[in-house]
Amino acid sequence: MEKLKDQTKAYSELDPDRPAIQAIELIATVAQRNPGEDGLYMHATADEDIEKYAKLAEENDALLILDVQLGQDNIMNQVKSLEKYLKLPYVHLAIDTEFHVKEGQVPGEDLGHVDGENVQEAIDYVSNLASENGLPDKVVMVHQFADMIINNKEAIHPTENVEVVLNNDGHGIAALNDQVIISLYIISLSNMEDSRCFIRKTNLS
Repeated sequence: MEKLKDQTKAYSELDPDRPAIQAIELIATVAQRNPGEDGLYMHATADEDIEKYAKLAEENDALLILDVQLGQDNIMNQVKSLEKYLKLPYVHLAIDTEFHVKEGQVPGEDLGHVDGENVQEAIDYVSNLASENGLPDKVVMVHQFADMIINNKEAIHPTENVEVVLNNDGHGIAALNDQVIISLYIISLSNMEDSRCFIRKTNLS
């Protein structure tokens, strides 16, 4: 936590008008190549481990972002399994779209896809949780390794209680990553949106 606090302070000093907020992202359901007992190709993080990180976040005035990697399960099943945590004011949601695969596919071997309407259903669900329980605004972060992973992306939008972040991340083939960056830059220019891009290149050879 001390390293996280130091980095948060450094970011805040760069833009004092918009101070950074420290956050912990925990993978609550981990996609795996083994189908497991339920055949869904994912493993749920134990409640005791999630609770440990929830307590750590609360004690240090940090946000906790719970990430779901889906496997062959659907988004809503995963989100509903985290409801008791999402009712905490400092807990938010992330959806790892590239790990959502169809029957006959394996996460990590096959590149997954999701439909924007299914993502929006989760956003609306979290929004209702916030409204019904008098919670502060929530954040739903949607990870996408490549732009093509999310179909019907225009269906995704924020609500009165939820801010939505579309986050391109990952590593791998340089040409694919470069293509994603160029595409995002063109989209941001055409929509006159604010765009930030942070790149660190590492020579792995």
